[in-house]
Amino acid sequence: MDLNGKDEKLLMHYVESFSLDENWIYFSNSYGDGYNLYKMDYSGGSVTKLNDECSRCVIVYGEYVYYSNHWSEGEKLFRIKTDGTQRELVSGNQCHQITLHGNYIYYRNMSDKGNLYRMNLDGSNDIKLFDGYVSTINIADDFILYDRTLNEISGRYIANFDGSNERKWPYF
Repeated sequence: MDLNGKDEKLLMHYVESFSLDENWIYFSNSYGDGYNLYKMDYSGGSVTKLNDECSRCVIVYGEYVYYSNHWSEGEKLFRIKTDGTQRELVSGNQCHQITLHGNYIYYRNMSDKGNLYRMNLDGSNDIKLFDGYVSTINIADDFILYDRTLNEISGRYIANFDGSNERKWPYF
């Protein structure tokens, strides 16, 4: 589809998760391929397989593609170069709802009851920002927006990127 929302074109069937950079669409293929990671250009051509493992929660950032391996590696977070080389373990935690902002990765740590965590892009300085199960994570302007779905703390919340100034968002 062009920028005006016209000239729609199907590029690929069965895409489970995807992320974009200036030249490529990075995605996991959910049909018959075990969610392996691929990239293709914006015209749908030059499809290139980048790995042979379950790759979900795909995010491209700089020279790396980050993904959670949901099957063989127990949902650990990995990154590889955008050309498919140099696979590295970023975190041994069960990482869900991954989002990146600045030099940080924010994620739900399912190894710790779904609490919200933040770490550096290389996996160092991994810290818990909040206690309590978080169901979604989004970045908006100058804050983190997230939902909690347990008992008396259920609702939508906002906080600063370092976890300070947490407050319930009154708009919902």
